Amino acid sequence: VSDWSSDVCLPIYGSATSVGLASAADLALEKLHEFQPMNYSMLLYSFALAKLPHPRLFEEVGRQCTVQALSSALSAPHVVTNLALAYSEAGVANEQVFQVVALVASSTLYNFRTQQIATLTQAFARAGVRNERLFTCVSQAVVGRLAEFKQQDLEDLLSSYRGLGLSTADIAHAIQAQQCQDSDTGARCWLVLAFFL
Repeated sequence: VSDWSSDVCLPIYGSATSVGLASAADLALEKLHEFQPMNYSMLLYSFALAKLPHPRLFEEVGRQCTVQALSSALSAPHVVTNLALAYSEAGVANEQVFQVVALVASSTLYNFRTQQIATLTQAFARAGVRNERLFTCVSQAVVGRLAEFKQQDLEDLLSSYRGLGLSTADIAHAIQAQQCQDSDTGARCWLVLAFFL
């Protein structure tokens, strides 16, 4: 049984967790100007994981998300990935946040771990946000760093592209080329590559 409080926009289940998170959100809103990007990205991610949305908190944090703030974060890949995940998991569509995350990520993808790249694309796909520049940069990063990607991360990433109706041709070519290079049947691989080209 769930009832929604209009003051804090949290489901009231009679649990200490709901009340505790509501108190945490209220306190965070009072002190948000003191938070660093890492702090508010982790805070929102916690709310999203707990499945206890707090629209006002997400809105106020969204105002803090500027290219300058997120770019200067000590751990920009972690921060922008957490923010994208938090907003997508919570179902909060904030175009400005996704735009800023895309701009920061596009220019710092070389600092991302491969799993962070895959997770970022999944968050954009879950939110239904197509950002051509970001996904073009991701494709280039995947092609350049293909050997670093685990199979599952590649599958998740490609699924995100397909979910958004984006081309995976560059990535598919790189995967096929790597498989051909690793294979003893080079002639067959060239035929497959010719098919893609």
